[in-house]
This record gives sequence, C-alpha cells and structure tokens, in this order.
Amino acid sequence: ELTKRQQADMMSDSWLSKNIRPMTLLFILGGYFIFAMMSAFDLDTNKAYVELLGQWGMLIMSFYFGGRTLEKIMDMKAKEKVTEAEIKSDK
Repeated sequence: ELTKRQQADMMSDSWLSKNIRPMTLLFILGGYFIFAMMSAFDLDTNKAYVELLGQWGMLIMSFYFGGRTLEKIMDMKAKEKVTEAEIKSDK
C-alpha cells in the first residue's frame, strides 16, 4: 500500500508531492542541527527533543534511502525477468 502511494506521488504533477520526503528530512536535520548548535553554545536545550529529532532523522533516512535502494533493486530484478523471458521467446 505504501509503495502504491509513493508511485502515485511520483506520477503527480505537483512539485510538493514529489519533494515532501526530502523536505521532511531536511527539516528534521535542520532542527537537529539547531539544537546541536544551541548545545555547543551552552544554551539550555531539552535533551529529550534532541534525542527525538535524532530518532526521527534516523527513521526518515532509513526509510528514504532504504526505500529508494529497494525500489532500484526491484526494478533491476523486474528488468532481468523481462530480458530472460525475451531470450526464451526468441529461441
């Protein structure tokens, strides 16, 4: 179900629907960076927020990059099957 939604997003003409995942990742990493800089300058930061943003960042990066890698692998496998079927049909 999730990949169908992603495919529909990529087929859309909307700029936002195609770029929402990278924008979310940038927002989370930006927030994490701001808290890190506040901490570096000894400003009072709530460590729970820093940990939460770090966990969200890891989750989003894992989903975004892992999902993209998985999509590419599945596309390569599908192309291999098509090529094998074409070779068999030519014989």
